[in-house]
Amino acid sequence: MVRARLKHFLEKNEAENHLFLGVLSTAPEGVMPVLAQENGEIRAACMYVERNVVVAGETHWVAPLIEAWETDAPGVVARADLASAWAGQWALKRGCRAEVAVFQRIYRLSQVIPPRPVPGRLRPAGPQDVDKLGEWIEGFEREALAHELSPPEVIRSGAVRRARSGMTYFWEVEGEPVSMAALARPSRRAICVNLVYTPPRWRGRGYASAVVAQVSQLGLNQGFEFCTLYTDLANPTSNSIYARLGYEPVCDSRHYQFKYSV
Repeated sequence: MVRARLKHFLEKNEAENHLFLGVLSTAPEGVMPVLAQENGEIRAACMYVERNVVVAGETHWVAPLIEAWETDAPGVVARADLASAWAGQWALKRGCRAEVAVFQRIYRLSQVIPPRPVPGRLRPAGPQDVDKLGEWIEGFEREALAHELSPPEVIRSGAVRRARSGMTYFWEVEGEPVSMAALARPSRRAICVNLVYTPPRWRGRGYASAVVAQVSQLGLNQGFEFCTLYTDLANPTSNSIYARLGYEPVCDSRHYQFKYSV
């Protein structure tokens, strides 16, 4: 019942809350959200996922969420104003230091603007690609998530899972993968495009635009109203690519990490 109510609340701003919706749909039953409510209506919520807390709702309801939170948290991810409010209040309460790990932007796309044609074709990654997926997932994390790299065994299991899911795609030129993107976190109206990665030797040739355009179109063809996508604002190249393909900004997001005294 709590999860159903929270899902309904999050879907009111589905693009902004798409990460939270994905967390909610995959979290074990024992992991429960913390809610801030007024007259029976949810005003804000937070939930723990892997290494971070995700937060949604109204900024001035952050205080009761933090008051109800009982454990330490390595970090927080949320809309920029929410994340800043949480980080500031959390640092005061727990006596830790809050540092911005990533300045992000959330985008949404309802119609793909085709990029200029480039050689190659799209194909789904399969079990034969596990080693390549593992190598590229590690490369993606080193560039986009250097602040929280996954251990090798987690990268390997992620590669196996993605190979089995059929939702990760390569752009392939003459039989060789040159770029990658994936679909993830399907919700009521949206699906996410993530894990966009082109190895350095293949960059600047339009392959990332090609793979993102076609993977986004696949998402829309599955009946979703729009695709969502998170970007690192420190990477102007990728942000410009997405804008040219039809992705429009929804809001900025921030990822803070907390440094605790030992």
